[in-house]
Amino acid sequence: MPFISKIERQSDYSSFSSTHPIVIDNGGSYFRIGWAGENDPRVIFRNIIQRPRHKITGETITVVGDHNPALLKYFDCTRSGPRSAFDSNVVYQFEIMEYILDFGFDRLGADQSQINHPVLITECACNPVQSRSKMAELLFESYGVPSVAFGVDAAFSYKYNQQLGICSIDGLAISSGFNTSHVIPFD
Repeated sequence: MPFISKIERQSDYSSFSSTHPIVIDNGGSYFRIGWAGENDPRVIFRNIIQRPRHKITGETITVVGDHNPALLKYFDCTRSGPRSAFDSNVVYQFEIMEYILDFGFDRLGADQSQINHPVLITECACNPVQSRSKMAELLFESYGVPSVAFGVDAAFSYKYNQQLGICSIDGLAISSGFNTSHVIPFD
């Protein structure tokens, strides 16, 4: 699917071996995707889609993330508000999630529909098993990923800061997200 986007497509996807994991921070507000071992994600965009209609032809397009203001000249964005895959920090709209993953993998530089890299994806604390199962099903069946691992975003952050010496072994991680907040003790 072609995408209308201001976000630059990465060009070095094929230089990573198939054993190198892709890391996805699937937040309620922003979607971040990149490679394990790198300090920063390669691609960051708002975790929403919009489906405006062309003002003359009535054709509908899918815009992932923030739309380009130039679209307003040709497309009616007022009747199709931004939609999220999330409901209170849990993914429930997997059709929307698939558009977001398509866009994320495309911007990371994937040329084919099959993603032959392991995927590590974040989720909120106490994520329902049903949501995790559907996300795994989506990644395995739609993208053919060889393996997927899930982890709580606050735990990853705490461990990273612990390695930098910013926090001790014992402590609290306070995660304030777009829709919810969590306090997670570590000892």
